[in-house]
Order: sequence, then C-alpha cells, then structure tokens
Amino acid sequence: MMKYKVCKLSFSGKLHLGTGMLDSTASAFYADTLFSALCCEIVQSNDLSALTQLVEWCRSRKLILSDAMPFSEDTFFLPKPFLSLHGDN
Repeated sequence: MMKYKVCKLSFSGKLHLGTGMLDSTASAFYADTLFSALCCEIVQSNDLSALTQLVEWCRSRKLILSDAMPFSEDTFFLPKPFLSLHGDN
C-alpha cells in the first residue's frame, strides 16, 4: 500500500501563478512547474548530489509530485470535473 502525504506550501515572499505574462493569473500550478522550481533551487545551492537524489526519487516513483491546488486552513479546493464518467455496469 502506498502512503500519501499532503504538503501545504506557504511562501514568505510574493508568488505569481499565471500562464506567462504578469497580466494572467491562475489559482494552481502544475507538477512539472514544481519539479522544475525544485531543480532550479537545488542547482543554485550547488548541491548536485541532492539534484541527483531528487531525480532518482521521481524516476523510481518514491516521490510523486502532483499539481498544487489552493487551500484555506484545513479546507482544500479541488477543481470541479467538467463531466462525469459512468461504467457500463
């Protein structure tokens, strides 16, 4: 059985979530964006062994990143599905 953990991200500085220029906004960001940001921060710290470890954890699925969604205290806001799928049963 796989264990899951929800991590609430808090930022001490300003954070812009968007699709390009500063005139666009979004309420969430994608897993690949989070992975890229983590890699960039590790590279800036000059700890390439940590970068290798992060990549290996993701490749071996020891660490699975998901898209980040907004929250308020203990309430999580997930996107509403556009359609529902029903089985043939």
